[in-house]
Amino acid sequence: ESFVEKKVVSAEAEQYFKESMKVYEKILDMGKKNPKFLPPDMAIQIKMQMAKTHRQNQNFKEALDLFKDILKTKNLLLPVQVEVCLTYQDWAAKINREEKDKTKALLYYRNAMIGAEPDKDNPDKLKKEKNIFWGWGEIARMTASNAKFAEQFHEARVNLSTSRYQIALLTKDVTEQAKHFEQVRSD
Repeated sequence: ESFVEKKVVSAEAEQYFKESMKVYEKILDMGKKNPKFLPPDMAIQIKMQMAKTHRQNQNFKEALDLFKDILKTKNLLLPVQVEVCLTYQDWAAKINREEKDKTKALLYYRNAMIGAEPDKDNPDKLKKEKNIFWGWGEIARMTASNAKFAEQFHEARVNLSTSRYQIALLTKDVTEQAKHFEQVRSD
């Protein structure tokens, strides 16, 4: 699912995706009007599916907006945090492939590594300004000491190294590039 190379969806499939998004939106709207209609956990699952569909269709900003909406209410949802990182990596890979200016690709690989979106509105002083999106580094740190999350820990470590490697390849300064490659080796 990660590092989508090209949009290879037919026009017909694209139309079905658009229709499904409208249905999802309608369900979410009905749930807002009538809380008994849609349990909160089901609303999260619908938003998650919408965001993943946006990512697969390379609508990265829309995907991240939905992930942010989910995480503002439930920040500890590990599968959502993982999807955010994959979205940043996919977006960076697309920019790297298709655009001459690689600045945003570097930024998005960095966001995949260290997170993004400081929470400026959080009333909890300990969480204020902490990133809503954790990044692979924080995912690895949060899962390292729990065997139940061994798979997510290793996924985070591999992807942290992958993002760092991509940053090294995009770095023009030879000294900086060498530093990045050394960090990859130590990952």
